[in-house]
Amino acid sequence: MTLRRTPAHLLLATAAMASLVLGGCASSSSKSRATPTPLAQFTPTIQIKTVWSQSVPTAEGMVGQGTFSPGASSGLAVASGTKGEVMAFALDSGKKVWQTQLRAPLEAGVATGTQAGDGRYAAINRDGELYLMNESGRIVWRTSLQGVAFEAPAVVDKRVVVRLGDNRLVGYDLVGGQRQWTVQRSLPPLTLRGETALVASSDNQLVYAGMPGGRLLAVEPMSGRVRFDVSVALPRGGNEVERIVDVLGAPAERNGRVCVSAYQAAVSCFDAQSGRTLWSQSVPAATEVVIDDRRAVVVDTEGRVRAYRLQDGEPAWQNEQLLRRDVRGLILYEGHLWAVDAGGVVHVLNAETGAMAARTNLDSRISGAPRRIPEGLLIQTVRGQLVLLRI
Repeated sequence: MTLRRTPAHLLLATAAMASLVLGGCASSSSKSRATPTPLAQFTPTIQIKTVWSQSVPTAEGMVGQGTFSPGASSGLAVASGTKGEVMAFALDSGKKVWQTQLRAPLEAGVATGTQAGDGRYAAINRDGELYLMNESGRIVWRTSLQGVAFEAPAVVDKRVVVRLGDNRLVGYDLVGGQRQWTVQRSLPPLTLRGETALVASSDNQLVYAGMPGGRLLAVEPMSGRVRFDVSVALPRGGNEVERIVDVLGAPAERNGRVCVSAYQAAVSCFDAQSGRTLWSQSVPAATEVVIDDRRAVVVDTEGRVRAYRLQDGEPAWQNEQLLRRDVRGLILYEGHLWAVDAGGVVHVLNAETGAMAARTNLDSRISGAPRRIPEGLLIQTVRGQLVLLRI
């Protein structure tokens, strides 16, 4: 089976949870694939500053399965590794504050919350157990999910929300860990495993979930009531792989809009409260979409960085300097787009024009999506580096 120009980091799973790696399907043609575009020379227009850097547990999990993104809450940066370690560092200095060892390997990173969830950290291990830790690293409670999960939970208001592998969303009480509600959705025959994510709305009144089959779901975290369930893209193609249109990464919400990208299909923005479609563009997307007040940015399956006007979805600019570099980890920060390629090179583009502005190197590829926080950008790598960058 040959999949032309398909990103190697995506992992597929059937409804029965059997899985295969897209890159593995394409291995027979890997020698014939075009090499990554060489790094272009340019004159930097900004300077990247390393605020601090610390060693953290490695996150060399199965490629494409889950993400080990760092988190930040209550003045702490928190990172985890595949073996079950969770470590916390002071955001202002990088000094290690505590370390907790969970009793089984983790599937994905630690979730952090705000408001009622400030200073609370949630994680799921491979035994299907959900843990909640406090600001001291102490385990407050542990509960069985009665299922498996392949991505990090979300701490939203007074709930911890989990997506299980059979496509159930489940809400747990933040204080005691009791199950409060369940939302069930059907699972397509073939899905991207560990490439979706849950995210809270800016007012903590909704949790957005990009779903397999190209749908966006908005659920009220306290009650589990579905506010809306809308289609981002419709499956097309002659086989199950070509028909995959799962939503990638975490939905992005800002200024009353929530935007998502559907794998190899589309980028769309919706009204954040009603789910009404505001605009949609046909794009062979390979990454989650990121937004700021003026634009939405995504990388396609060839590695083109594409920017669209947030207001109406009209194309703004396109950059082809990162073709075939397996770029991911997009963040819009301080008027610039930050992206990390498979070699751990951080590329910074001017968000207004798409021109290269700066570049720096990490020790390896990233283990999950970077986190934008007031102090800067928090980035974790698979080899065990946690770094805080800013300009």
